[in-house]
Amino acid sequence: RLGDVWYGSLRFDAASVELTGLSAVEPVEVQNDAGPETLISTGLILTRTTIDRMSRPTRGSRMQWDIANWGLLGGDRNFNRVSADYTTYLALDRDFLGRVTTLRLDGQVGQIFGGEAPTYDEFYLGGRSLRGFQFRTVSPRGVDASGDIVPGVPVGGRFMVFLGAQYQRPLIGEFLDGVIFVDSGTVNDDPGFDQYRLSVGFGIRVYIPQLGPTPLAFDFAFPILKQEYDQTQLFSFSADLPF
Repeated sequence: RLGDVWYGSLRFDAASVELTGLSAVEPVEVQNDAGPETLISTGLILTRTTIDRMSRPTRGSRMQWDIANWGLLGGDRNFNRVSADYTTYLALDRDFLGRVTTLRLDGQVGQIFGGEAPTYDEFYLGGRSLRGFQFRTVSPRGVDASGDIVPGVPVGGRFMVFLGAQYQRPLIGEFLDGVIFVDSGTVNDDPGFDQYRLSVGFGIRVYIPQLGPTPLAFDFAFPILKQEYDQTQLFSFSADLPF
């Protein structure tokens, strides 16, 4: 910890990676990452948070910077990845039972530079990170040996941006909340807002004390902006961790 609102961490990872069971029609990008490869990374994470509580936050903000390097201490890959995340909670209303209606705003941006990252370490969105689209499918698609796009295989991108907002209101006691949300973002190889996606939706949060403070999230999302090869998803279910 660095005072009351700041804390930091250092990390070190070493892994030997090999992709097996690849078919002949896998994209060139995936086949090039088959390995085996040794990956060694170091990183620094710096966080500032004024969130009032982790369960049902009502006010405050959280900023996190993540800087990571692969190759400084050895290994078969050399590249850098940086990302920044920002979340803020705004209390909009408090009813006579003390229950708070909140607006959550999220922003995230990331960039890979200084070398070639393997597909499994690049950026993806989709699923919980961009509702309305299937898990880790918002990204560039791979190509086959002849240069044709393989529609069903995302291979990750070097640049990522996400912007979202969620309105949450208590419905039934401390047991059930309702949410309305907007998710948007894109993943590309170059910085910019090309191939942007946007979805809107609604859902509920179910709080079960026996399962801890984290609610179960049931969401329905409807893509408004999507791209040619996107794989959409109407319903999603998850544990709604605040970060």
